[in-house]
Amino acid sequence: MNLQKESRKVLVKSCLGITYLPQAEELHVRLEIARDPRTPLQLLTQMAQDKDFRVRLAVGSNPQASVQLLTSLAQDESEEVREAVALHPQASSEILTWLAQDKDERVRLAVADNCRTPSEALAHLAADASWRVREAVAQNPHTPPEVLVRLALDDAWGVRATVARHPQTPSQVLIWLAKDRNRYVRRAAARHFSDGFKDLRV
Repeated sequence: MNLQKESRKVLVKSCLGITYLPQAEELHVRLEIARDPRTPLQLLTQMAQDKDFRVRLAVGSNPQASVQLLTSLAQDESEEVREAVALHPQASSEILTWLAQDKDERVRLAVADNCRTPSEALAHLAADASWRVREAVAQNPHTPPEVLVRLALDDAWGVRATVARHPQTPSQVLIWLAKDRNRYVRRAAARHFSDGFKDLRV
């Protein structure tokens, strides 16, 4: 079977308004269609109900997915699908705030990685039980300085080192981190603020 030929056939049918039942197609064809940025939104919406999570995952990763469609997929039973929504560049603040409270660590980590995540959600994730999530918050370029100050007190040295590398970390915090008990944190602070720490021994 020619995969591209089959997927084009389905796309043409959709554009012509011909009813299409995704479940009737082979899985690899459905995946190809769900990934294709040319796939009409109406068809993507239909495929978001697919029984196979891999198809729903592909829909959630499609750059043409609408906010309404992403909102629906944010409540999907599959953590892989919710993770894809959390990483989507079109995910709204409301979606990201909702997913910041997800039970699955990988979803919360994806939210912390998303540059569109609102500061309120980042502040919430800064207190996450997972150090990986907190480290991702410390790495997010839009994390507010006041949240970075809190993370500079984190028990995990990797989080503190990430704070030391953040461009928005206040200079007073860098001075404090330069005296951290962990040498990697001290080195990160020294590299960030090298001009002011030329004589610093790490």
